[in-house]
Amino acid sequence: MANTNATTDEIHARSAMFVGEYNRKIHNGKITLPRAFSGSYEISSYSECIFLYPTKEKRKRTLVVPENILEKHGIDNRATIIGAGDHLEIWNPEKWKKYYIKNQKTYEQLLSSALGI
Repeated sequence: MANTNATTDEIHARSAMFVGEYNRKIHNGKITLPRAFSGSYEISSYSECIFLYPTKEKRKRTLVVPENILEKHGIDNRATIIGAGDHLEIWNPEKWKKYYIKNQKTYEQLLSSALGI
């Protein structure tokens, strides 16, 4: 049964399906998200990239990532944002290229499955 008390933003945060690859500039830790990814996110720092999980906070297009997290992942003035289903990932562009090439078949299968192709 659907939660009738959920706000539109809460429903969006729980049901978001993020896909695509976007290159972005970073200035003072600020990244402008693609319009389709406007929102508020919880930032988690994992081994190879930064994970962003949608929250029910007010939607916005500019994300501020702490400098220490950017440095940990080798991200300076450019980043690649990846839509990865239920979350976004922020990558150092060179690391992303290497990772994608290594895992390309898996990504293509996941995308085909997600799009029902």
